Amino acid sequence: MKFHKVEYKRYVKLRILATLIDYGIYFTLFFVYVYTLGTKNDEGNMEVTGLLAMPVFIFWFLYFVVTEAVNHATPGHDICKLVVLKSKGDEISMWDACKRRIVDPIDIFFKVYLL
Repeated sequence: MKFHKVEYKRYVKLRILATLIDYGIYFTLFFVYVYTLGTKNDEGNMEVTGLLAMPVFIFWFLYFVVTEAVNHATPGHDICKLVVLKSKGDEISMWDACKRRIVDPIDIFFKVYLL
C-alpha cells in the first residue's frame, strides 16, 4: 500500500479572501437589484420573478465565468494578486471556468473547512 503525502494548498488564505471579496461584490449588487426592481411578496420580502430574474444569472455568468476565462482572474483575485490557471500552468478556457464555478459550493466548503 502506498501512502501519499497531502500537501497544503498554496495561498489558501488569499484564495478565501478573494472568494469573499467576489461574493461580497456579487451579493451586494444582487440585493441592490432585488430591492430596486423587485416586488413585495405575501410574506413582505422582496423578490424578482420571470424575466426580471434573468439579469441575476447573466451577471453571475459574466462576473465569474467570463472574467476568469478572459482575464484569468475575477476582481477579487485581481485584488489579491492571484491568477487562475490549470494545474499544469496552462490558461483556462471558458469551459474550464464554467466547470470551476459550477462546483463553487464544494470548493467554498473545503476552503472554510481547511481554515
